[in-house]
Amino acid sequence: MSYGSIFGQREVKEQLYNLNKDYRGRKTWADLYTNAGLAAERQQSAVAYDYSNALSQAYLSSLNTNSAISGTNILQGNKQALLDQNALALQEAFNTYSKQHVQNASAIREQLNKTTGAIDTALTEQADNTIAYANAHYDYLKKLYDDYYNQDNKIFDNILWKKYLVNETDEEGNVIDTRLKTWNELAAPSKDENGEWTSFYNDKNELTLAGADFFDQMENFVASVDADRAAGALSWGEYLNEVNPELLKWANESNKYDYTIAGSNAGSFKTLFGMTSTDNKYEFAERYGGFSSGQLKDIFSNFVEHGDNYSKLTQKTGGGARNKRFAKDTEAMANDLKTLTDTLGITDDIES
Repeated sequence: MSYGSIFGQREVKEQLYNLNKDYRGRKTWADLYTNAGLAAERQQSAVAYDYSNALSQAYLSSLNTNSAISGTNILQGNKQALLDQNALALQEAFNTYSKQHVQNASAIREQLNKTTGAIDTALTEQADNTIAYANAHYDYLKKLYDDYYNQDNKIFDNILWKKYLVNETDEEGNVIDTRLKTWNELAAPSKDENGEWTSFYNDKNELTLAGADFFDQMENFVASVDADRAAGALSWGEYLNEVNPELLKWANESNKYDYTIAGSNAGSFKTLFGMTSTDNKYEFAERYGGFSSGQLKDIFSNFVEHGDNYSKLTQKTGGGARNKRFAKDTEAMANDLKTLTDTLGITDDIES
């Protein structure tokens, strides 16, 4: 089974139908379909009224004509002929009005089909573009890794990007290669030893914090961090402009089917994937890099080890060797913390 951005068109259309809303919070697509149906109903009612009224007038006119014919002094044979002609005229009028009514009703149904078809086409187009845009995020990750492999960037030296890599080992557990995780390895439901989701999607195919962090990181990391942390990598916008400028154009266009502060298709996409529509900056503190508490514990393990040594030494006194060890662990702890906070991009927050 595939998860997340490997969507089916029907699923995405359903999501957009339910989640796209106007400024007043009304479902946009539902309103479009409903309004088209109501307009057709009003037209059908008007046509039915005109048809009924025309038949009534014709019948009434026929009755008056019959009454007039019956009251004349013309011969009975001639009188019957006139009555027969009047009945035939009434039948012809009935046939004409009925045919016109059927044609009008058919035209209304045809127009309704055209209108709902146009709405469905627009919804399908939005769904297809949303799918392409979602899938482009992992393609972008692959592009960054290919560039990293070819030494065109150094971004996977950063622990926030190393989490997307996996070591391959031999039978003895020796690392023989490192590669990028597949989409299913990243997205298919998995938990850590504490029962926390480490995958992009849970077992209900709902986006997790790790999943939301992934999309945020792909879109915003390179463009919003300093040059050292960007490490020569291509930004999300640069990548789309290079491989699919039409998709980038769609992303930046106004979305008339969904109200967001950003107002664009990209802004609507962000709201579907755990971000605000105007989120243009990647920050570790938003979701702790998408790491579970167990993963964070591993990341901070060196710092914690030095901190434990520091705590033990502060409870002891005397000895030059012990003082040197104290100084060494203090320095190591400070260096570990500085390296880690620089990597995560939170040094300024801590210093302030």
